[in-house]
Order: sequence, then C-alpha cells, then structure tokens
Amino acid sequence: MKKKPKIIITPKKVEGQVNSSEMSGSKIPKKELALDRNISNNIVKLKKIMSDNKLLVSGLTFIFLSLFLVLSNYNKSNNHNTSDQKELPSADGVDIKEPPKEVPPSKSENLDLSELLAVAQKREGYRQNIKVLDSITSIKTLLQKERIPKRMLNELVYLAQENNIDILKKGKTWYTIKSKAADESTEKFYIYEESPSQYFVINGQPKPEIKSITKEVHIKIKSIAGVIKTSLWDAVRDSDGDDRVVGRMEEALKWVVDFYHVAPNDKFKIIYEEEWVDDKMVGVAKLLAVTFYTNNKIYDAYYYKDEKIEGYFNRMGQSMKKKFLKSPVKYNKITSAYNPERVHPVLGDKRPHLGTDFFANKADPIFAVGDGTVTAATFKKNNGNYVKIKHDNIYQTQYLHIMENGFAEGIKVGAKVKQGQVIGYAGQTGLATGVHVCFRFWKNGAQVDPLKEEAVQSDVPTQLDKESFQERKDSLLLQMDEIPFFDLSF
Repeated sequence: MKKKPKIIITPKKVEGQVNSSEMSGSKIPKKELALDRNISNNIVKLKKIMSDNKLLVSGLTFIFLSLFLVLSNYNKSNNHNTSDQKELPSADGVDIKEPPKEVPPSKSENLDLSELLAVAQKREGYRQNIKVLDSITSIKTLLQKERIPKRMLNELVYLAQENNIDILKKGKTWYTIKSKAADESTEKFYIYEESPSQYFVINGQPKPEIKSITKEVHIKIKSIAGVIKTSLWDAVRDSDGDDRVVGRMEEALKWVVDFYHVAPNDKFKIIYEEEWVDDKMVGVAKLLAVTFYTNNKIYDAYYYKDEKIEGYFNRMGQSMKKKFLKSPVKYNKITSAYNPERVHPVLGDKRPHLGTDFFANKADPIFAVGDGTVTAATFKKNNGNYVKIKHDNIYQTQYLHIMENGFAEGIKVGAKVKQGQVIGYAGQTGLATGVHVCFRFWKNGAQVDPLKEEAVQSDVPTQLDKESFQERKDSLLLQMDEIPFFDLSF
C-alpha cells in the first residue's frame, strides 16, 4: 500500500521577500511549518470576513479618505494665511489679523539716522515728531502714550531693558515716525538718539524689535593757543576751539591751577582729540598736552598711558595728581577761611572756625578730596548732614551741611571712596546761614588748615617708565612748538 504524499501549505510570497529556506537551501523546520500553517488559515478567515462585509469595509475606507483630504486642505490654507498675515495682540488681549502692508522706512539696513529721518520726512503718508527729553524718562511711559497694544508694549519694554535703554537720559532726543492714516497704530516706529554715534530704532511691526545702530567715530588732532581777555571759555572759542576742552584742562591741571580765578593775559596752548562722525565734530576725547601760563608761572601736563599706569605728568615725569584735591567742590572759592579767632556769624560770640567754607550752589556735587573709607554719614544738630572719611592713619576729612536726602548713592559707614568721587550734594542743613560746604581737615586727631598742610600738595608715587614717557613728551613738545603763540622755553 502506497503512502499518501504530505501536503505542505506555505503563505503567499510577498514580492521582494525571501524566506529563510530559499536563502539557505535547507529544509523548513517543523516549528516554522506550523507557524506558516496558522498564518495561512488566518488569511483565509480574513478574506471570508471581508467578503461577507463588503459594505462596512467600503464605508470605513470612504471615511478615512475624506478625513485625509480635509486635513490636507486645512494645512495648505493655514500656511498661505501665515505667509500673508501677521497675528498681533490687541489692546484687550484678543489676537487680530492685520493685512500685509509696505515695510516702513525703519527696516532699511543701509540708512543712517539723518537719512532715515529724511526718508520718513519726504515719504508721502508719514510725519515725524522730535522731542528733547527734559528729564529722566522711562521708555514705557513714552510708548504708553502711543496707545500701542499691551502685549507689544511689554515686549518692547523687555527689549529696551536688554539694550539698557529702558530709562532714557535727560537731554537726549526721541523721534516718533508715524503714518498719517486714520489708524495710527498700524504703522509707526521710534528712534532714540543715545549719542551722535549711536541710536536705537524701536519698531513694533511686523514684530517687536529694537535695532542698535552705531556709527564709526573718527579721531582728529586739534591744536589751539589763546590769551584770556574775559574768561577761559571765551578765549577757547576765540581760538577756534570747543569749549568742552576747558573741562579736560581742569582735569589735567586741577591740582596746580585754580581755573575759577584766572586773570586777563593768562595764556595757554592745547593739543587734544576731536571726535568726528561723518563730517561733523561731535565731541572732545582726550587732552594730550596743555601748557598754561598764569601768575608768572608755567604749568604743563602730558597724557601718558601704558600697561601699568595712566594719567597726566609734568615735563619732569612727576604725576600731576596730588594726595588731596585743593577743594571738595567745583568752585575753589573760599567764603570763610580756617580761623581760630573768628566771631560766629549766627551766634555772635567768638568761636574758633576750624573748618574752611567753600562757596557752592544748592545740590552742587561734593567730592572726596582723597581715597579713603567712610567713617560717618549721618546728621548732627550743628553739622547737619555730614560725611567723614579716613584716608590713612594720619589724615581724615569732613564735609558738613549736605542737603536733605543729599548723601550720594552708596555712601555709608565702611564704603570705600576714590579721590574725586561724589559723596553728597551741597545744602544748608544744621547751623548754617546759607548754602555752602564746610570742609574740615584732620591730622593726627586735630583740625588743621588744609591750605597750609604740605600733604595736600604732596606727589603720589608712580611706576612711570621714564624712557617711554620722555619719548612721548618730546613728541608732544615738538607739536606744541609748531603752534604759533608764545615761547615755551624757560
């Protein structure tokens, strides 16, 4: 009796699929045969179900295809709207759509401030408003007046803080460039001019942004000479100089020259740096050299800087800086000198005046005359508000009659101060007949006359490279000799 042949059922081969038996050429294991048999049986059952439920399968297919088409059309429409429209937050927090419009002139990458303003001024449909800030102003206050959306306002204030212009300085210029359209909120931008070389363009559309634009500053060397007839400022102007250079002269020579008591026929020569932006002189940088002739004496100073030191030195290489300033205020005008025999102007009896009274206007800054540590910053009945500074183990100074709430920021017991640092503002607190600064100078615990104290005019030790300084000074002297005025030789 013959054996019946064994029938092997295999699943239908998927195109591109190679089973393991084809790859190896070996017989199929029993476990795989059983698995293939189960798969084949399940396929047959699935075909039967689909055959019996053709209507259900067709319906599900139609639903899936419809959903796919709807989603596809929605994405295309959404992408189209995003490219043409910009969502902007409205004042009440509801997003609104704004139609695309022409980019305002502030978007130009190549225009400088003057060109930008000129374009806005000439461009049809735009107008500009210029405001010089008469006080310290927050940018938020200015923008709130423009009725821009709250969300946009918050973003611009945040960007202003990032650019350190959230608080705008007194005397700076604020430009508003806006559309003449009925709805002014649709197109406007602003310009804050921090300096002639730097300004900021503030724009809310198409998205909030603040762009900082800096123009290159060029340095030109200027040399002038003059004779004082009425004032130092007039003499500088008459010599075709910028009167801002007077402040630089004071900085270089303030330890040896009293610029508030100059006299007719006093003379000067100056070499200094001018700052230029485009074709306009916008400021004075460093004073490089100065020679000043007054009271039959010549004082000179030369700017020098290296890796270790920076400052002004005389032609012998000695620092112009002294241990102490001659005065704690800008005006070196004494209204009442140190006098142990003085009659008190308020009480009328003979009382020693162990301080030196300096003229001052209300709120004039008071300067620390030397480096030191604050040991007192408080109020006493006669002194009023006052500050006391310890400079070393020998010298202390005291500054009386500071105005109410007139202590400078950070001035408190233990604070370190530098020579020339503002410690307060002049007033009339305590026992005082008018606004002034009573300056007291202590040596080894006793008050002395600062005008007679040698330490006030003692030099500050420096680590000057004499050879390098000599080369620099000789170069400046040659330039000074070329300025036609008076002979510097002595």
